[in-house]
Amino acid sequence: MTTLTTQSARRSANPAPVHTNLTLTLSVTNKGPDAATGLQLDVTVPPNVTLVSATPSQGAVTNRNGSLWLTV
Repeated sequence: MTTLTTQSARRSANPAPVHTNLTLTLSVTNKGPDAATGLQLDVTVPPNVTLVSATPSQGAVTNRNGSLWLTV
């Protein structure tokens, strides 16, 4: 059995001013005791937000029509 926790943190003004960058940091932690594989995390981006970049520490991020998919 594997227990996962997720955490998000905002690092910009709320609401963010128009034409400025909005930074969102997401963390997923495996609290064990078993390894977690084949994970997918889906994050929906609001329609008025344009994705500039996504940088995972592991796995890959795909932008699917405003929904970010992280696969580990």
